[in-house]
Amino acid sequence: MLRSTILVLGFVVPLFAAPKSSWSADPRSTLPTNKPVVEHVKVYAEPGKFGGWPANHGIWSWGNEILVGFSAGTMKDLGAERHNIDRDKPERHLLARSLDGGQTWSIEDPSEKGALIPSGQALHGTVPPGQQERTWENCPGGIDFLHPD
Repeated sequence: MLRSTILVLGFVVPLFAAPKSSWSADPRSTLPTNKPVVEHVKVYAEPGKFGGWPANHGIWSWGNEILVGFSAGTMKDLGAERHNIDRDKPERHLLARSLDGGQTWSIEDPSEKGALIPSGQALHGTVPPGQQERTWENCPGGIDFLHPD
């Protein structure tokens, strides 16, 4: 049986009740309540693949754009006490991007441009073949962190 993990993000969207003057007199009305609505959206799923650790990679948002980093690898049953990623197969560090507030997602692979190559002690799988981490260099500076943009 071919299994996979699905990276799912839950979004809480607060919906507040309308003022009583605009409520329907019908007691069967389904007007929103003050309880948040949670919607689970599938972000990444490939048969036989593992996707995980978005909290370790980070999440950023600007308006309706959301960017989430995560690890992807080959699924391997390691039991209930372990993350089910095959440690003998390549692991990729990917980005999931939504431009509509999390309703739809696209997957990006920064390693195609030589960035985010998995390496070091946090790596759960192996470095993808033919890829190597760029040489680290100091930031050249000149960034105005007070600029509003």
